[in-house]
Amino acid sequence: MGNEIGSGENKNGNESGNLKITKEDLLGKESVEYEIFIEEGWDNVVGKKCPVSRLPNGMRALFRRDHHKYLRPGETWSCRVEEERPNFCFVVPLKRTGVSTMSEASGNLQSMDPKVKDMLMGSLEDKMISVRARLVRLREEMEPLEKRREELNKALEEVNRSLGEKNGPYEDLTEEMDTIVRAIEQIQGALPKDVDINTIQDSLSAGPDYWEDKTREAQEKGEEPPRQSFKYDVEE
Repeated sequence: MGNEIGSGENKNGNESGNLKITKEDLLGKESVEYEIFIEEGWDNVVGKKCPVSRLPNGMRALFRRDHHKYLRPGETWSCRVEEERPNFCFVVPLKRTGVSTMSEASGNLQSMDPKVKDMLMGSLEDKMISVRARLVRLREEMEPLEKRREELNKALEEVNRSLGEKNGPYEDLTEEMDTIVRAIEQIQGALPKDVDINTIQDSLSAGPDYWEDKTREAQEKGEEPPRQSFKYDVEE
């Protein structure tokens, strides 16, 4: 049987077991037509892909090699049984009744003028080269920016660390300043009206000759020398 093919098993590994065509199918088989869907199988004898299908009753349907050149997976064909075997049958394709989008597109490409196809492929290749060049250029522009971003992130981390180290002492000094201001306000409220808080502040920061200088200045102006103690007699 030089014109027969091998198992013709489809890629999904479906097996029909010992399914046979019914007597009703065999009666007048020359005129009975089945609409079957073409799948992709494998020809074990020649070692390449081949079209296969199944009848409505589940039996595997194979095609003679003469039909392989125009049958495409995804197509639907009207066929009739030509020969029955124990586990499969040979069918003859009569008329194509449907086609998948991918199969139709593949057929269009195969039937396209080679010059037109080369022109389209050349256009796509030129477009691909252009896009690749733009990608490379953008990648080169992005690399220094990413490096700069990494450097800035490290610098920002260092700034945040330094701020964190100074934040605690700053808050402590702020609290101490608030305490000093409250103390000054309390002291100023408790002093006699003729005593200036600025004089007290000057005296607290004065050196050993402060009072001698103040006394001499008062004498030169004919004024009473300033007091040298802040212990006031409230009964004066």
